Amino acid sequence: MTIRSTREAWALSVFIALFFVLQAALSLRHNLNWDEYFFLSHVYAFVDGRLTEPFQTFHVHLLAWLTMIPGTEADHLVAGRLFMMLCEAGSLFCLYRIAREFVAREDALFALAAWCAAGEALVQGASFRADPLAGFLMMAALAVLMCSRRTWLECVLAGLLAAIGLLVTIKSAFFLPAFVGALHCRWRRDDDKGVILRQFSLAAMTVLAAYALLWVLHARSLAPLLPPTAEPVTASPLGAERAALQKVILSQALFPRADVIVRWALASPLPVLLCALGLWRAARQPGGLRVTLLLFAAPILALVIYRNAFPYFMPFVMLPVALCVGVGVAALNGKLLRLSVLAAMAIWCLSAVPEAWRHDQSAQRAVARTARQLFPVPVHYIDGYSMLPSFAEDGFFMSTWGLEEYMAARKSVLADAIARDQPPLLILNSPALRHAISPQNEPLRWRLLSSDVEALRDNYIEEWGPVWVAGKTMGQPSGRFDIVIGGTYTLECQGIRQIDRTDGPCGGTVYLAPGPHTWSGGAATLRWGDHLRAPNEPPPGEPIFYGF
Repeated sequence: MTIRSTREAWALSVFIALFFVLQAALSLRHNLNWDEYFFLSHVYAFVDGRLTEPFQTFHVHLLAWLTMIPGTEADHLVAGRLFMMLCEAGSLFCLYRIAREFVAREDALFALAAWCAAGEALVQGASFRADPLAGFLMMAALAVLMCSRRTWLECVLAGLLAAIGLLVTIKSAFFLPAFVGALHCRWRRDDDKGVILRQFSLAAMTVLAAYALLWVLHARSLAPLLPPTAEPVTASPLGAERAALQKVILSQALFPRADVIVRWALASPLPVLLCALGLWRAARQPGGLRVTLLLFAAPILALVIYRNAFPYFMPFVMLPVALCVGVGVAALNGKLLRLSVLAAMAIWCLSAVPEAWRHDQSAQRAVARTARQLFPVPVHYIDGYSMLPSFAEDGFFMSTWGLEEYMAARKSVLADAIARDQPPLLILNSPALRHAISPQNEPLRWRLLSSDVEALRDNYIEEWGPVWVAGKTMGQPSGRFDIVIGGTYTLECQGIRQIDRTDGPCGGTVYLAPGPHTWSGGAATLRWGDHLRAPNEPPPGEPIFYGF
């Protein structure tokens, strides 16, 4: 080993270590994405006995410990991000082990550095989603099949890891070509073909058996927790996956996320060029090696058809593809050139830190803190993005997918939820909800149905910025009004009002059951609760969510 190669390995290792230090700092501060809240909401729903959907919720068994950590949901998300960092580190270790089967140490480290420097990896690579966890499980299964002694127990372990990865998210199936590449590599390299077939057959059978068994056990763990009126979970995994396949792949044109792909490529010029160089060199290798490398790179073809190829998907799908980077940089002979490329990648990667640092969690934490101050005991609530996972959420998740399904069904989801569960809390954290309460001129592709808009406007009043509570504003001197959300209300006015022909002093409280009521004596406001106390500080001026 030469001094120059040792220096290069040291420089690469320093950059990778710096990447993890910066990512840990951003994990503590960077804005929490709505998808991360949604991922955590499944965990809380499982722990609280509210989870009914078995498809792609297996992670609740692996992450239930998060709810026992002291602090708020935002703190739990931060802890979850740090856990995902460990998964990410495990994925890169597995990538290094696999790359060492093909290239030298410095080239393998370069593959890791290029993955770290690629756009979105710093901010999204350890986000609290299924992707980092599933990525580690699939890369670990690949590494076991490629690099271990490959005893029967290790083959079973590889199959079990892959099965859990598929249960965590069905998009793990995009790694299938890489597993075929591992089989092809072993077949080309090892002499005993019978042993190879038995080992991979055992791993494949383990995947199928473990997937089916764990699915059934997971679904049955949810069934006792269902409401008495609900149907038990009987849907098969194949039925759920068929529906997901139809939604995210078969219903879209080619390159459904072309805009995201272009932005990612522009933010990752050198890693993309190194990957392209690696693909070019892989295509020029002798027949057997060429097939193996191209199979490992094949998962990137998911970008052609996958509807949900959002920024956080890029670090996930690039894990096996990064192997080609190691092959590509092996063609760069000059040490100065290689270090210059590394330095340029590092500078480009670090340039993303200031903007990510500005997009902090302050507004999210302020909103959640206010909701907890108003409702120390969790209640039913409505919002767009599951922002209070420990509370019981009504309505639906207002992603583009969720809104598409909502509009296709043409059903008044929110009006029904308000009548059924009487949620006293509303958080206006999505464009659809904000537009429903206060129409803006901003262009919106998806809007709530008029019946849901009417239900929101008739039953909630502003409490503190985006935090609204159940209430009524009565501008006429007298009349009739309907209460949908029953409970104790504070009467805000001057003097005395009559409610249902009974005098009520302004500033006092009155219990109102759901149904029609009358009042007289002048304008007044009825606010749910017994003198709720909102924070004295003004609501945050910055956005609650900054997007991806």
